[in-house]
Amino acid sequence: MREVTARTGEMASDGSARPFVENIQVLRFVAAFMVLLSHARHEAAASAGDLVPAFAAPFNLVTGVDIFFVISGFVMFYLGHDRFGRAGEPARFLLRRAIRLVPTYWLFTALMLGASFVFHDQLAKPDIGLAHLLASLVFIPWPDQAGALYPPLMLGWTLNYEALFYVLFAGALALPRRAGLGALAAVLVFAAAAHVVVPAQMQILRFWSDPIVLEFLMGIALAALYLAGVRLGVAAGLAVTFAGFALLSFFYMAGWQPPAWRFVWAGLPALIICGGLALSERCTRRAKAYDFVVLCGSASYALYLSHLFTVKLIGVIWRKLALGLPWAMLAVTSVTAVLVSLLVYAVIEKPLIAWLNRSLAPRRAPEAAAAALPRPMA
Repeated sequence: MREVTARTGEMASDGSARPFVENIQVLRFVAAFMVLLSHARHEAAASAGDLVPAFAAPFNLVTGVDIFFVISGFVMFYLGHDRFGRAGEPARFLLRRAIRLVPTYWLFTALMLGASFVFHDQLAKPDIGLAHLLASLVFIPWPDQAGALYPPLMLGWTLNYEALFYVLFAGALALPRRAGLGALAAVLVFAAAAHVVVPAQMQILRFWSDPIVLEFLMGIALAALYLAGVRLGVAAGLAVTFAGFALLSFFYMAGWQPPAWRFVWAGLPALIICGGLALSERCTRRAKAYDFVVLCGSASYALYLSHLFTVKLIGVIWRKLALGLPWAMLAVTSVTAVLVSLLVYAVIEKPLIAWLNRSLAPRRAPEAAAAALPRPMA
């Protein structure tokens, strides 16, 4: 297997820098941008005119979430595949994931609480109860006062699934790899199969047992192929990715999108899309545009959490100025949201995570640190 460029943007569960696949960063940006485009499109339609006839997306843009879930399964197994069965590994893994997930989410949840208080009459959100808020801060799905399982920062519903997967993956790390992966797969498959018999009143259990959790297993399987040395040429990888989007479009155009089968009509195309890029060989001819998209992928979490604020703010300004021009609003909103996310990543998220890693990560002996340095994978 070819050596992969070492970067420090991802950390192994023991805190050591590990190489990551740059195309995965591209996928992260694609996924976050799809979700951004979905929300920006709706805001432009409401603020500047009806975009639906002029901008009929060929597929469901919110399926960027499903790409994220496949990526998550890929990255967790890629970074931790040689950490199964090691003493203390589950705790180290959860600490690293908490450092990566929690600070930015809490920041934007606080901003949403402030916005809900200041713009209470303009935001179509129910009042936020204390139990609802506290549960959302620890990634437990909890019904709001309207009975919906959305956290105060609505986009956090996906992080509730991510947190569930991290806890289960941490449990798997306590076992030898084969046993751990088998137990993880068994739990997720059983949960998905049992979803249909879970009573509707057991909202939290129904949420956690949604078959969408199978998309994490898809990502793990993809990472196993990558680690086994499976590679596609650049052209073949792009063709596979295009085929994934074509399949996504097919299900969308056919109108077949039953919620219980999302892992098929969204998850399967997401797996193919991710497979095409994740397994592609690295381009030898680098372009600045590619490097910029990789950077945007590093800021994809900031983009995912911050973009609704940008979308809503530009919508308010656009309506007050009565500018019309829905396409212009869509373009301005999308570009601004990406730039804001890069700023948040560079000024807040990256320095904060680096400081927390230095402060909270367990210190290792020099020889242990040297042994954990990135190395070519054979």
